[in-house]
Amino acid sequence: MTKEEEKGVMKRPFANFPGFWSNFFDQDLLQPFTEGFSNRGATVYEENGQLHVEVPVPGLDPKDIEVSLNKGVLFVKGKKEEVEEDKKRKFYRSSSREYSYSIILPTQVNEKQEPQATCENGILKISWDLAAQNEAKKITVKSKNS
Repeated sequence: MTKEEEKGVMKRPFANFPGFWSNFFDQDLLQPFTEGFSNRGATVYEENGQLHVEVPVPGLDPKDIEVSLNKGVLFVKGKKEEVEEDKKRKFYRSSSREYSYSIILPTQVNEKQEPQATCENGILKISWDLAAQNEAKKITVKSKNS
């Protein structure tokens, strides 16, 4: 063992520098800030000529949910606030729930038709008929010289 190794001095202090950056970007930098949140994602699927979207909105009534569609993006927003007060027992409790989803639809839907939307057991289900797919039109290219 050399004297430098005994003292803990590195001959090449930046030897691990490239590996540091590759490991740095492989890590989820937001993990410490998002650990308390669950991943409640939407489910989107096609079946029988319809597009279906299922979004979890636990604890919300249909009247608390706002749904809109704009340029192929589905927006779902829901909010509910509850306040409970008992002056006899000097008790006060306030709680709120809020959900917001923006979902890019993977295919064209018939926007002229009103979709079917139901909310049951904390799951909002929205269904549209798929739009008729236009087939590509072939264009003939002509020479300017002929």
